[in-house]
Amino acid sequence: MHRKAIVFFVFLLIDVHTGMGVQLSHSAALARLQGAGISLSSTGNCSNRNNRLCTSLENIRSETIDWLIHFKQTNNCPFVVTGGTETGHGRRTGVDSHWGGYKVDLRFNSCLNQFIERGSRTGQNSYFRYIGTSSYGPRYRSGSGAILLKESNHWDALWPANPVVNWGG
Repeated sequence: MHRKAIVFFVFLLIDVHTGMGVQLSHSAALARLQGAGISLSSTGNCSNRNNRLCTSLENIRSETIDWLIHFKQTNNCPFVVTGGTETGHGRRTGVDSHWGGYKVDLRFNSCLNQFIERGSRTGQNSYFRYIGTSSYGPRYRSGSGAILLKESNHWDALWPANPVVNWGG
């Protein structure tokens, strides 16, 4: 019993410092999302991670899926994942990237857009705060540390390796 506690403690230390968690297969991640009422859409109607026309969840981090499910539960808006871990999301790999399993793209819809944006610049939104604009568009941080970037045609949702869990910019 004593050994199990020590091994568990070491695992938690490794998890916190690296930001790495369990990576899921596409089918396991999709089953969890669908069970929470979140759908997936693919331009090419496929899930091949190496095809940029597909939407893949292969090797997505379990923490990213957990956050997405929790996010869905907080607002009850329709969610459609249109981008995951497939190639074609810029040049970044590793920590805080699509390829690394830290990001998904979400289709715009009025419910989701209003939930994120309404009151976020004035502090009246209890879930999101506006934190500035990048060259891609306005960015919003959730109280749990997720960052959503409003790109031209979708939300780029990041559950970072080391989330900042306050309202600072």
